[in-house]
Amino acid sequence: MFLDEKPIFPPDVTMQFFEAFDQTLKEFEIKNTDLQALTGIADGSISRFRRGERDLHAATLHKLISALPPRVQQHYYMTCLTTDMDDSTMAALLTAIAMRLRTTAEAKAYEVEKISA
Repeated sequence: MFLDEKPIFPPDVTMQFFEAFDQTLKEFEIKNTDLQALTGIADGSISRFRRGERDLHAATLHKLISALPPRVQQHYYMTCLTTDMDDSTMAALLTAIAMRLRTTAEAKAYEVEKISA
C-alpha cells in the first residue's frame, strides 16, 4: 500500500515554507504591500508569516503564491524542495520529474495519434 512506502524526501530536508517565501520575495524585491494589493491579504499577516511568527492556511499560502509571476513561483517551489538536499535525494527528485515529463509527453503524443487516425 502507498502509505507503507518510504518517502522520497525526508521531512528534515525541505526548507520551512515561510523561509522559502521570505527568501524568494527578497530575491525578487517583492514587497508585502504589493502582495496585499493583489490578494487582499493584510500586510501584517504576510509580514508575520515571513518571520515565522504565524502559520497560514493552505488556501491563503496558495493565494499568495498564485499572485506571484510564474518565474517567481518556480523559484519558490525549487527553494522549498532543494535547500540542504543531498545528491541522492536530488537525483530522486530529478528522476521523478523526468518520469512525469516523459509520461506527459507520451500521453500527448498518443492523443495526437488518436486524433490523426
